[in-house]
Amino acid sequence: QASRPVLPPDVLVDLDRPEAVLIVPDADSRAQVRMLVNSLRGYRAAVGPSVPPGAAGNSMRWARRALDLARRGVLASEELVWCQRHLAVLTLFQDEALLESFVECRLRPLRRLRESQRGVLGGTMLAWLQHGMNATAVATALHVHVQTVRRRLRQLDQLFGEQIEDPVLRFELQLALWADRVRRGGQPGHGPDTGHYTGD
Repeated sequence: QASRPVLPPDVLVDLDRPEAVLIVPDADSRAQVRMLVNSLRGYRAAVGPSVPPGAAGNSMRWARRALDLARRGVLASEELVWCQRHLAVLTLFQDEALLESFVECRLRPLRRLRESQRGVLGGTMLAWLQHGMNATAVATALHVHVQTVRRRLRQLDQLFGEQIEDPVLRFELQLALWADRVRRGGQPGHGPDTGHYTGD
């Protein structure tokens, strides 16, 4: 491990563990980002969100959680993890048992299918929800023909029925698909038609 870094007095830091956690007064400052990256070279560290002084304990806790998620591949494995860039994932993963139950409940219709079908249809549904339910945009994002997308959407309509019509349930479906992708080590966006989702 590198020698103990010298940091400004307004940076709260816990370096007494193998992986460091910090709170900085302005995580959006480019100068501060450069200073931290240079000072912490060789450390595995997470920078917690900037918070009022009374909430410093929360920020440290979130930073430790971010390090744990990065170790497991849920967050991108970077030497310096910035919590501010991963607030949605940190929020979802505060109670993983509850998240698991939510994902299983919302994606249960996919379990009627073979694993390969679950992957393809789950990825198609997420892309469809992310692209404003535009089949052409989905085809472009997944690198498949638009008729292929429309055929899959008909299958999804048969599986999910009224859930797709209800805007609240659509939001929950998108959240469940997104969370399932992230917890399996995928990036929070969307990409080629890889059949990543399993929905189990």
